[in-house]
Amino acid sequence: MNRKITIWKRFFLLCFLSLTATSAMAEEKNMYIPLGEYEYVTLESRTVQSPSLGAMVIGEDFLISGIYKYGSFIDESPQGYPGHYHSIDTMFETHWGKHQVLSSFKTESDEPFTGGWATLQATGIYNYQVMKGKKLNVRLGLGASLGDFGIDLDNGKNWPLIPVPYLGMEYRSRIIQADFSFVFGPNLSLTIFPERKIRFTGEAEINNYRDLQDLIFTTSVHYRFFSGADSSNDFAGVAVGITNTGFGFTPGGGDEPYEIQYYSVFSELDLTLLKISGGYCFNGQERLGKASPEDLGNGYFMNIQAMYQF
Repeated sequence: MNRKITIWKRFFLLCFLSLTATSAMAEEKNMYIPLGEYEYVTLESRTVQSPSLGAMVIGEDFLISGIYKYGSFIDESPQGYPGHYHSIDTMFETHWGKHQVLSSFKTESDEPFTGGWATLQATGIYNYQVMKGKKLNVRLGLGASLGDFGIDLDNGKNWPLIPVPYLGMEYRSRIIQADFSFVFGPNLSLTIFPERKIRFTGEAEINNYRDLQDLIFTTSVHYRFFSGADSSNDFAGVAVGITNTGFGFTPGGGDEPYEIQYYSVFSELDLTLLKISGGYCFNGQERLGKASPEDLGNGYFMNIQAMYQF
């Protein structure tokens, strides 16, 4: 896959969702959280809708998640590419003492499971907490990943297995909270004034650099209706920001991925259990395999996310 979404970023996202949604019920041993999402993106020459369903199970020392997405092109699909794709993203995390194990499986294709190495990726990582302080924690680890990483043997077949080093750093204070990780590339998540009603957040990652638009980021200003050191009180707010994002898949039986990337300015209403966002998209571009990106123009997007806890 051209774009590798790192295990560590998904892990922090899932933990954040689960903690904010269920912090008031943290005394329960296991939590079951169904998830649903609908995304609609329209640019001048391409429109895509993507409903998805998923679930998380969170225990005292483990987390299991799975999300299925069905993406489809409205009106017209790219020439030579199917009009739909499936995305399956699963993750498992467990920890004991200073030890942690992360594993994930992801496929994005019109033929999930049967489309070849180019359409899927499986990764497993073990890491150990080498430093634990009042503000700074550091983890180091090693794992392996299966997928299509562009390594071809003399007989023309793909070599699917590579080692995966892991570095994770966390910094916590009342002024700033930061998480940095490196798996397939650098990833940074940052929050300034995390306990105040007005706060600033930013996320950035680079996992396959070809040009500046491969710097995937989101930066936003938030106003939280409630705030304080107790995160259970921080369950609602609004935000405005700018992001560079996109999506892609690889047709089964081939190795030429399809990708859409676009910038957008957005506003968001976050009620934890329900999150609604939308905004204006610009500088949209389309990549067909290894060809130069084509301009898709401007447009808008809408995203609705819902979750519940049992």
